[in-house]
Amino acid sequence: MRPSFVNCVFLVLSIISQAQELEFNTKLSIDAKTDFIDLDQFGNIYLVLDDELRKLDANGKFLSSYSDPVQGSISQVDLLNPMNPLIYYQSSNLLRLLDNRLNQSREYNLSFQFQDPKNLAASNGNRIWLYDQNADRMLLYDLDQEKVLNRSPLLSKLINEQKPVVLNSQSGFDQVVVLIQLNEKQKFLIFDAQGAFEKAIELPFELKSWDYYNGQIIVLYGNNSLQVHKIDGAKSDLIICPLAEAEEIFYHAPTVYLRTKNQLHQYRWIDSR
Repeated sequence: MRPSFVNCVFLVLSIISQAQELEFNTKLSIDAKTDFIDLDQFGNIYLVLDDELRKLDANGKFLSSYSDPVQGSISQVDLLNPMNPLIYYQSSNLLRLLDNRLNQSREYNLSFQFQDPKNLAASNGNRIWLYDQNADRMLLYDLDQEKVLNRSPLLSKLINEQKPVVLNSQSGFDQVVVLIQLNEKQKFLIFDAQGAFEKAIELPFELKSWDYYNGQIIVLYGNNSLQVHKIDGAKSDLIICPLAEAEEIFYHAPTVYLRTKNQLHQYRWIDSR
């Protein structure tokens, strides 16, 4: 019998995973009712429950919380700098800067500068990346100076298509990664700190979840496989996900977190090659 494409894929994954694997460390129960979660580089866990942001330590112990019922649901949380988390309210275009105890320190109303800012991502200094759909560009915006510092090229021009659907983005201190949807395909667009285009990465399988950390993108695919894309050009890594029920992935190399419905599983990425 001729092997199917799926069987061939998992045969390849099995061979590759001999050199790379996830070593299980621990797991933790979490609130299954949370809207979404995130983790900082210290292993602290942040739960968003409608209008409340709740911070837990790595063992699940409650540390602090922040809530403003007047503004409604929290749309985004960015933990690039865990000493100053950012929260964003899409409905009012309000961006708030918190301290590490989740006390509010500053507020910015992006409506004064943009019609419909989306997909915010913290950058170095007091700056953010955001997607301006009208301009068809990623913009680097300085919150202190209240002005745009850098712009990416037109996204549609980069992919020779009409305006793409920008799903979300994540940033580091040196790069910003943008996930776009093109018909049935998904692709990462990588830009440097000045907004110059670096490269595109087309995804071979349907994406379920992804995270960016220090020049690496880790992807959880719908076919229960994992892949690390190293933006510097190094060969990508493919392994079989140890949890078939995993819904989300978080990455602070070499630590990998996989979230199931009500548990967070911590692993260590091992590359023995």
